[in-house]
Amino acid sequence: MRQFPDRSPNACSKYLLGIALAAGSIALTAPAHAQLTLSADSEPTDKPWKMPATIAYTRNGDGSSFTTIDAYLKYNGILKTKGDDNFASSGSWSVAGFIHKDNTADAPRNDRGVVLGYSRLLVFDYPNNFPVMSTTWNAKVSVGKSLQQVTDTPVPIFTDRNKDREQLYVTGFLQPAKQDSPHHTASSTTKSAPRQMDMYFLWETGLYSDHASGGNGKGTGRLNGARGKLEWNVFPLGIIAADNKVGAYGVAPVITLSAQVQHDLSASGTRKKDTYRLYAASLTLEFETIVADGSVGRVTPSLNFTRSVGADLLTGRAYEGKTEIALGFTF
Repeated sequence: MRQFPDRSPNACSKYLLGIALAAGSIALTAPAHAQLTLSADSEPTDKPWKMPATIAYTRNGDGSSFTTIDAYLKYNGILKTKGDDNFASSGSWSVAGFIHKDNTADAPRNDRGVVLGYSRLLVFDYPNNFPVMSTTWNAKVSVGKSLQQVTDTPVPIFTDRNKDREQLYVTGFLQPAKQDSPHHTASSTTKSAPRQMDMYFLWETGLYSDHASGGNGKGTGRLNGARGKLEWNVFPLGIIAADNKVGAYGVAPVITLSAQVQHDLSASGTRKKDTYRLYAASLTLEFETIVADGSVGRVTPSLNFTRSVGADLLTGRAYEGKTEIALGFTF
């Protein structure tokens, strides 16, 4: 069986921590029971939940100016962890407030509101030479206001609408078995094992309901639908950055390919059923600063290249092709 150092809640929490961070579902901190995070957004394709919140003011040469704000403040509470010889599980609840504002004249945006969420993570305990698997059950409710375009050319008109959205979905995580399992040990063939590639898969499936009201024109009513997503993450040089030294840094490149689809099953009001597809590919270089004694330093830079094409109803993204380059620092 896959061994925990012991079966105490803290031991199970530490085991769950590695799975949850890799799966990107819920963040567990052991032995702490809550955490407060401030980021740019929740969890769309370009991983803004890893990026800092931003406030920017731009003044143009013609005297015009605009302001952009992207902030997502989330409080995450951890419920009691359970574990035995067959599984380990933990619940997580969260409450968040968000604002996304951009007052440019051609494409203004003003979204704000609150999000309530609950997740239950279940990690299955199999022998060490078996894949690592977990399942997360999620429920999320968001309520707020959103600025939406209600007329097209020649002069677009925008109105502030009430928005609520409910989601129920399941997230799965699968990491294939490592080749250095008890039945395939590196020591049985060579004195030094070659650097191994790591990978894991994520999938999501569930239901959603999106409702908008207030104001006149198109876009009011409710959409009910189903969603699905598949994601593949591969670490060509392994998942531990410190094993791949580049000067004073360790680096762990990760390649991510994802495909998702959202299909409306019913529509009311002036809204029409549609299907939304989104495809993305990204390369992320996660660095770690290696200090003199070999330990990891506090500053962790990262560089991300992402290309995405498609639309996403649940993040408000219209159909577009987008290429992004992001440089980040974690302290």
